[in-house]
Amino acid sequence: MSQHPAVFIIGMNGSGTTMLADSLGNHPELYMFPLESKVLPYFLAHQSRFGDLSTLEARRQLAARLANTKAYVQVNHEAPIALSDEELERPGFAGVADALYRHFAKEQGKVRWGDKSPINTQHVAALAAAFPTAQFVHIIRDGRAAAQSFHRRWGYDPLHTITRWKKDVMAGQHEGRALGDRRYLEVRYEALT
Repeated sequence: MSQHPAVFIIGMNGSGTTMLADSLGNHPELYMFPLESKVLPYFLAHQSRFGDLSTLEARRQLAARLANTKAYVQVNHEAPIALSDEELERPGFAGVADALYRHFAKEQGKVRWGDKSPINTQHVAALAAAFPTAQFVHIIRDGRAAAQSFHRRWGYDPLHTITRWKKDVMAGQHEGRALGDRRYLEVRYEALT
């Protein structure tokens, strides 16, 4: 794995994940993927479909599917992404994902990468196991403000949003805190703003 651990920004939609990712992405060494990739938990759960990821051929197949999902192609100026065999030298799912993000980071002259997809909040333990050095920053916004934001932006029922907010915050905290404070950090939206 890369000597520079990945950073996962987690938190419910509307909790400031984009603001935090944009701020951290200003660091000269940290590339923050600018969109919600949304697909890492799915590909992680279905990695066996690509065969033995210790083989280069299986990694090529996974890379071809992962790298050419919507968000990655959009960030690559609507062009397909083909990772080289050299980029795919590390075995396993995390090796392929790391290669993809390092591909983007290298284009920006950066050595470390991060992803901010709110869906990852529900998959912290799985991502932490796959990326054993990754660090997670959980941004938590007051649930009432999150519900108001959801209602204003998308017309969601505030009761539904509060229920989802509780579930997301508790899941992120439960799985994140189990990692310890060297890998998991909680920040409050209101404290940052």
